[in-house]
Amino acid sequence: MAAGKVSHNIVVLFFDRLDDRDAISYTIRMSKSPRNTLNVTRFILRPGSIGQTTNPSNDGNDPQGILALQIIKKKENKIDDKYIKEFKMTNASDESFSYIEKVVNNGVETVETTTACEGRGGGDEDKRKDM
Repeated sequence: MAAGKVSHNIVVLFFDRLDDRDAISYTIRMSKSPRNTLNVTRFILRPGSIGQTTNPSNDGNDPQGILALQIIKKKENKIDDKYIKEFKMTNASDESFSYIEKVVNNGVETVETTTACEGRGGGDEDKRKDM
């Protein structure tokens, strides 16, 4: 196949980390080709689930440390939400783009979700149309 006729299905798994925002920025540039598609799945950890407040250096005896971690996480979540909202609005009319959110309780559910999405182009039945 000639280089100009190659197509790619680009998948981004977004776990609310800074490098995930960078990955989306990079894949947006890659997906500008009319033959490429971009599928973003954002995983949201259910409040109160296992691992929601993770700090391996904190044994639970430092309430101020836990509070600081929660404040930082809230700020990061606001940045992520704003970034995703702008991203969805920018790509709302682009048919080669899909976005879904999955609320998970733990790593096992995350793996199950990614496995279930294989070969489906990101899971069309779960696409968010509220862009």
